[in-house]
Amino acid sequence: MHKELIGAMVTPFNNHDEIDYDEVKKLLDIYNSDGHDAIVVAGTTGEESSLSLKEKIELVNFALNNTNLKIIVGVVENNTKKAIEQIELLNSLPIYAVLVALPYYNKPPQRGIFLHFKKLLQASKHPIIIYNVPSRCGVSIDYQTIKKLLHLSDKLIGIKECSGDFNLIRLLKKNYPKFKVYYGNDKNFYKSLVAGADGIISVSSVLYAKDYIQLIKDYEDGFKNELLVEYLNLIGDLIAFETNPIPIKYLLSKHGFSSMNLRLPLVKLTLEGEKALDIL
Repeated sequence: MHKELIGAMVTPFNNHDEIDYDEVKKLLDIYNSDGHDAIVVAGTTGEESSLSLKEKIELVNFALNNTNLKIIVGVVENNTKKAIEQIELLNSLPIYAVLVALPYYNKPPQRGIFLHFKKLLQASKHPIIIYNVPSRCGVSIDYQTIKKLLHLSDKLIGIKECSGDFNLIRLLKKNYPKFKVYYGNDKNFYKSLVAGADGIISVSSVLYAKDYIQLIKDYEDGFKNELLVEYLNLIGDLIAFETNPIPIKYLLSKHGFSSMNLRLPLVKLTLEGEKALDIL
């Protein structure tokens, strides 16, 4: 089965705190030419929480009009009604899927998580991918809740798994082989492949796509390239030096991209961080 490389795209902000669409186009072209299967627009890496809904829809429309890659759109809301409102707006757009984070801050129990996604699955015309990122949301979805949701709707097509629970990946792929499990951390991607992951939603692949594709090819050929595995793990460590997308925007600026500003409360990388990332 083809292992997918999905890029998590940053949102370029110029010195006037506006989206720089010339830079967005450059990023889209790179994802397209470097062999990605899809991109996530307005996700965590794209600073979704700092975008207005108008900006978000305009950004998604721009991406749809400027690439043939599959577009996955991030939805991060801890208010179920507001999440439904976003999904209903996205229903009219020809996107591939919606990547929905678990509700953050209010930390619902599993039965609340189940009912939240039940409502979103009922509202969405597009497939939904669960974004399981307990480090940001304070809660994690468990296997039994995913199982109940899969029995409820065939619109639930996958999960972006960021909890580091490789046993969950194994369990899902063993019992639901058609359900897509995307690894969501750049470090330990090889371990996720061994556990059965269908691919990765990567922050750093915008700069290192060829390395990820080579790692996938080597894995499919039954070969573990130790040096490449360690290199990508090092990159994974460094781009997590501070909160994503602070480090990747610094790296992109080093590679000639402009408008790599961040919106508050995110701030630019520290000098210590710059020194650490300058080895790449």
